[in-house]
Amino acid sequence: MSEKTKDQEPVIDGKKYHEVLVCQLTDQEPVIEGKKHRDFLLCQLTDQELQAAAQDLAKLIDDHHALEDDLAALRAQFKAKIEQCGADINTKARLVRDRCEVRLVDVEVRYDYTACTVTTVRLDTNEAKTRNMTGDEKQLQINYDAG
Repeated sequence: MSEKTKDQEPVIDGKKYHEVLVCQLTDQEPVIEGKKHRDFLLCQLTDQELQAAAQDLAKLIDDHHALEDDLAALRAQFKAKIEQCGADINTKARLVRDRCEVRLVDVEVRYDYTACTVTTVRLDTNEAKTRNMTGDEKQLQINYDAG
């Protein structure tokens, strides 16, 4: 009944398989069955749809640029905050390392023109430091207005 030819196509009753199939299909009444379903297919846009899509695209591009600008501003703000935090860390580290800091303190400066010295007295601790007068400090100020 069924044998194979050289090109490996089965043979039925001396005819090749595809010939038998065509004969069987053409001898029968055609059977057509339709089923409805949904499928994704390419569709051309209407002018209104195209215009709406173009407007949406323009708005999205504007939104994208605005978000990029916001991100850049936030990055700049955070960079400044990070730099300030680093500066604060350095200040506190120096304070801990040196165990002292420069502060604005009320002082009294006493000029002794006889000994040619200047004594600076801290008013918060009454600590005094004395040094020699500079050349400018040795010059007595003449008050021209008193007379």
